[in-house]
Amino acid sequence: MNKAQLRKIISQQKGLGRSPEELIKLAESAGRPHGEVMPLILEMFPGFKQQTKPNPEDFTSGTMVKIWDPADEVITQTTFKAVNDKVQKKFEEYQKDPYKIRRNYFIFWGIGFVGTALIMSLLWVSPELFWSIMLGSGDDDSGGFAILTFPWIPLVWYVFHVKKLQRDLVKKIIADRNHWVYNPDENTSRWQALAKKFPKIFLKGNNSQDLEDEFWGKFHTASQSRDFYSGIFHYATTTGSGKNRKTRHKYQSVFAIRLEKVLKDSLLLLPEKKSDRFWRKLGFKADVNVESEAFNQNFKVFKNGKPSQQDLIRIFVKLSPAVQEQLVLLAKENPNSSIYFSGDTFLFIREGMLFPTKKSLIKFKGAPDVQMHTNFFKKVELDPQDEAYLQERFNTLLNIGSNIAKYLD
Repeated sequence: MNKAQLRKIISQQKGLGRSPEELIKLAESAGRPHGEVMPLILEMFPGFKQQTKPNPEDFTSGTMVKIWDPADEVITQTTFKAVNDKVQKKFEEYQKDPYKIRRNYFIFWGIGFVGTALIMSLLWVSPELFWSIMLGSGDDDSGGFAILTFPWIPLVWYVFHVKKLQRDLVKKIIADRNHWVYNPDENTSRWQALAKKFPKIFLKGNNSQDLEDEFWGKFHTASQSRDFYSGIFHYATTTGSGKNRKTRHKYQSVFAIRLEKVLKDSLLLLPEKKSDRFWRKLGFKADVNVESEAFNQNFKVFKNGKPSQQDLIRIFVKLSPAVQEQLVLLAKENPNSSIYFSGDTFLFIREGMLFPTKKSLIKFKGAPDVQMHTNFFKKVELDPQDEAYLQERFNTLLNIGSNIAKYLD
């Protein structure tokens, strides 16, 4: 039985409602090697965490080499192959018909104009019906002017998905060239796994929490090689009810680097606010200060979630002065960033997404629009400036993180 046949059988059994654990047992009873089955299971069940430890021989194949993950989930080179192949296939489809995107774009514009014209025609055909719809009816008297946006929904949806494909493709290419694993999809189970291990960082918002645009792999510097993870953490906070109900979406870029040893103490560095500095000058200390004034102005320091001057002295022997300078530099280049040392993991969290953002009327889930040179609506090809920008972004952040981790080893 070849790999294609095995994939087909697993896919069929998945459609029948079989769980990953059931499929693994079925494969074992059929005499299929664990190392042959697991890559396909991980590919078809993203986020699946293997409960039983496979034999060491199962990881000799390149596709089964377990990649470091801060949430301790099983990630291999083929875990997200299916979704990446889908992105690549879509790109190649548009390359074969480069005018398809532009053609669809103008079609959706036409739908928007025609739909709006039909709605507005009611003003001449039946003014009473038109104003009844626009002004609304009932106790809430909410009005119906939103109906004018309905014909434009297909255009908004199409633009959003084409731009998402652009972003996914740039990131996929960088992942491929660096031999990293990449997952462009939104994944709630990943948030749950990370929130369980790092609640101080990921237990935020009250709905819509997920991770997307995730990278796993090794980052190489001139003197060392380190395991790293990166992802976009999205969460929403909903307040109020009825007419006063508001939902605010936030996006944070997360970078994690594996340390060479497990730290005994966890350390959380939060951005210092102007109000904190004001109260500190008045003698109200909410955290622990160190000798570096620049460090004090940029961070509030918490050890295991609580200020502890005595314990922190020992920790800051390693953090001073080289690490403090690196952390201050990181904070200045990335305002409102947070840093967390826990176990064998160094976590850096900054506001926003990997690409710079811009204001846009087109928003899904509150996601900000990003600034890219690539524009599939003009030409279906990647602008090298976008790839260079993202690569430089990774290099800068991971280099600083790697330097900090070096001092903590």
